[in-house]
This record gives sequence, C-alpha cells and structure tokens, in this order.
Amino acid sequence: MRADFLGPNDSHGVIHEVRLIGSPMLLNSRPFLFGLLMVPSLAMLAPLALSAPLRVPIRPTGEAAAVLLILALAITPLHVLFGPSRWTLWLTRQRRAIGLAAFSYSAIHTVVFSASIGSLADIIAGMAWASMWTGWLAFASLAALALISNDASMRRLGRSWKRVQRLAYPAAVLTLAHWLLVTRDWTEALLWFAPLALLQIARAVVTLRRDKRRA
Repeated sequence: MRADFLGPNDSHGVIHEVRLIGSPMLLNSRPFLFGLLMVPSLAMLAPLALSAPLRVPIRPTGEAAAVLLILALAITPLHVLFGPSRWTLWLTRQRRAIGLAAFSYSAIHTVVFSASIGSLADIIAGMAWASMWTGWLAFASLAALALISNDASMRRLGRSWKRVQRLAYPAAVLTLAHWLLVTRDWTEALLWFAPLALLQIARAVVTLRRDKRRA
C-alpha cells in the first residue's frame, strides 16, 4: 500500500501529464496551485501585523495543514473508486503541490507556536505532554516527506521512496491525535478525518475484490 502523499504516480505507478480540455493552463501548474493554496495563510497571519497575540494564527494554520493532508491522502482512494477520469487524474498530478502546501502550513503553525512560547526550555518541557509530542512528530514526518518531494529524490531512492512515503499515514494519525488532545473537541476533527477513513476502507475493499477476481 502506498502513502500517496507527495508523489505524482497513480495506482499503477504511471506518471500522467494531465491536460484538461478547456481549462486554464495555470490550473495544471503545480507552482501555481501551491501558491493558490497558500494565499489563505496571508489572511491567517495578517492579524500579527496589527499587533494581535502570536497565538491567533496557531489554530487556523494547524487546521489548514490537517485538511490539506487529508486531501492529499484521499486522492488515491478517489482514483481507485472512480477510475481515471479527468478530475481524478488532475488531482493525482497535483498531489505534490497539495502535500507541500500541507507541510508549509504545518511549518507556519510550528514557527508561530514556538514563537508564542518564546523559550526553547519551555518548548522542550512541553514535549512531556502527549498533546505536544504528537504535533512535533507529525511535523517531523511531514518535513521528511517534503524533503523527498522532488524527482531527483525519486530517482535516487528508487523503491525506497515509496516506503518513505508511508510516513504520511502515521503523520495523519498523529495529526488527528494532536488535534483531539489540544482542542478536546472531537466533533470538528472527526468531521474532517472520518471521510478519509471511509475512503481508505472503501479503497481496501475494492482492491481486495479486484485481486480476488484476478486470482
């Protein structure tokens, strides 16, 4: 099973150059989509320019990172369930931009949080709490994925590249745990993560049935 977080491959390992008929060429550009996805971060950080407390952007940037991670992990199940249509192929092609945007929001979230604490000693002490170390481990996992999100790393790592990509799954679990522990509100977190869980279950069922037919 592949993590399908940052890579451009479909379920058969084929890289698709998606060109949507009648769509603006910019929509097929990973840098453009990445930039578009990062635009909301300006609004999230804008209050800081008005001397708002540093804690203000912490929650929205963290939620944005989680939602984009969910979207990145939902792409392959959608491709398996609905087949290689134009929109699923476009999502597959743009998965890398979505994954990098998820990491970027998590990086902003981490930087702002660290700045709000203000003391390295306090940050380290806070790691004793599950609500904190789950977030730091999730960020470390996303950072590792972002580091290899390029064609050169794919060529250099070969088959190992896909194994590293599986870090996306523990990153998602850690993100969910961090969200639940910090907010203590299960409703919003589960509202976002439940569809991903259902998609992954449906993907597993469909894949199992296909494998049985081929056997």
